[in-house]
Amino acid sequence: SPAAPGLLGYSTNGLVGRNAFEFVHPDDLERVKGLMGQMLQDSHARVSGIFRFQHKNGSWRWIEGTGTNLLGEPSVRAIVLNYRDITDRRQAEEQIQRRAEELLAVNALGRALAESLELSEIYARLYQAILGLLPDSSTVFVSLFDRARELLVCAYGVQDGEQLNVDELPPIPLEPPGVGSQSEAIHTRRPFIVNDLQARLRRVKVNVTVGHSGPFPQSGLYVPMLAKGEVIGVVMVQCPTLSRYSQSDADLLSVVANTAAVAIENARLFDDAERRLRQTQALNNIDRAISGSTDLRFTLKTVLDEVTSQLQVDAGDILLLNPHTHTLEYGAGRGFHTQALQHTRLRLGESYAGRAALERRFVSVPDLRQRTTDLLRSPYFASEAFIAYYGVPLSAKGQVVGVLEIFHRAPLSPDREWLDFLEALAGQAALAIDNATLFEGLERSNVELALAYDATIEGWSRALDLRDKETEGHTQRVTNLTVRLARALGLSQAELVHIRRGALLHDIGKMGVPDGILLKAGALTDQEWAVMRRHPVYAYEMLSPITYLRPALDIPYCHHEKWDGTGYPRGLKGDQIPLAALIFAVVDVWDALRSDRPYRAAWPEEKVREHIRQQSGTHFDPKVVDKFLQMELR
Repeated sequence: SPAAPGLLGYSTNGLVGRNAFEFVHPDDLERVKGLMGQMLQDSHARVSGIFRFQHKNGSWRWIEGTGTNLLGEPSVRAIVLNYRDITDRRQAEEQIQRRAEELLAVNALGRALAESLELSEIYARLYQAILGLLPDSSTVFVSLFDRARELLVCAYGVQDGEQLNVDELPPIPLEPPGVGSQSEAIHTRRPFIVNDLQARLRRVKVNVTVGHSGPFPQSGLYVPMLAKGEVIGVVMVQCPTLSRYSQSDADLLSVVANTAAVAIENARLFDDAERRLRQTQALNNIDRAISGSTDLRFTLKTVLDEVTSQLQVDAGDILLLNPHTHTLEYGAGRGFHTQALQHTRLRLGESYAGRAALERRFVSVPDLRQRTTDLLRSPYFASEAFIAYYGVPLSAKGQVVGVLEIFHRAPLSPDREWLDFLEALAGQAALAIDNATLFEGLERSNVELALAYDATIEGWSRALDLRDKETEGHTQRVTNLTVRLARALGLSQAELVHIRRGALLHDIGKMGVPDGILLKAGALTDQEWAVMRRHPVYAYEMLSPITYLRPALDIPYCHHEKWDGTGYPRGLKGDQIPLAALIFAVVDVWDALRSDRPYRAAWPEEKVREHIRQQSGTHFDPKVVDKFLQMELR
């Protein structure tokens, strides 16, 4: 039949006498031999099959063959084989099958990506999907497009079967149209195919041999990743074969890239939300530290913990401005391996931190290794191996209070959000320093004021002693002993402060008693005694308007009250009398009887002890007397 040789491109004479098996595809040969053997075993057999024959031009043609055994006929010694070329149909079926498999792969990728918000997992699944569809790709890169800075930042990369550390890969600036392959995909928003990669790279003067352990790629396919109508990045695939990628490959990879783009964008939005939540929590942590502690070192440590954690930098410190010497001094640090900066003392304008404080602006150094800096004079600092540096002035109420410094042992490429959060953290640090400074100043003022109050009270008490020569030194003695007795009875330190003040001022009311009565040498008349006994009331009237002395009024107002209610000025009885006054009453009588007077000599100690013991339960509180008599009074 002239049709048979026509299928294979031969003439009839070119086929006659040749072994038919030599034209069969190696993968189909055993199956064809099996069908022939099956037909030869049965003289009436009729078999059929589909296999590949090689055309004279070297291509493979799909053939549908049918064989009939006529050897059983008496007059026939032949096998009849009929062939039909079904190459076009077979290729169409294969294309349909391949498209179905591709669609299934894309759907599977979409389902898988929808289940994850982890970028690392999304990139890994995208890579596996690409390998499934384009298995001969030796290089796969996923780069994200930073529109604000016009940079392509590599997010994931596999080269010659090895996953790369993308943190070590610098961002690539967006190149003008017609130059960079990835940039071209972004500019046109369409896939970009390179059939001869080496020729293109040579044309744009790029070294074509760097970074590959295997054969250098010959073909490249660059597909933009679209999400919500915006280009968010580029998927790049390369292989060692020339003219490997077709438009159908580009269309397929576009579907895959866009499917991944949606997942990546969702994951990035989720990461952004989580990062903002972490940043808010960080600021709240610092707020709590500021409001809950007056310890500046603790607050600065909290600030630095959040700085290094949220900004993902290796180390940081805070230098405090000494307003008296105008120098920056080390306040706190975190993440350092040595004590390189703990003895920092910089004048304004000196080194990076001094410039930041003097000029009130950010100071950034992308690579410290390329600069001459005073920091490098320290051998300790050199061993820290820092590369990137940022210095941020800390300002509160228009005044610089310090500098926040951050260091990183790798290059930093911060975006606007990173810088804004750094500024927010610097603001919190400045607030913490200002708050602590204000508290320290207030505390110092309170101490100074308290000292001034006490000095004033002591001055008043000395003035009283000078007025009444008979009681000179009495006030200081009873004050000291009253405080000792109160402490022995378990009163708190805060209560002792008021007891001391009250003891110093116990006779302040005598300032209202005329000298003729107070300094009278002889006995007082009943009328004069009535005036004298008014001095506790005078004390109350003099001191009660003074707020800080009100807690000290118990002794000046009530120290002449008696346990049995026979005292003055109000005749209080028992527990109605403030404890401070009960304590002072015992000490006051003790010192009065132990001191010489013009009208009598001082009593011996044992006589005074006996007198106080006898007055327990009438003049004095028994519990106070018991504790007093147990004390060492010498």
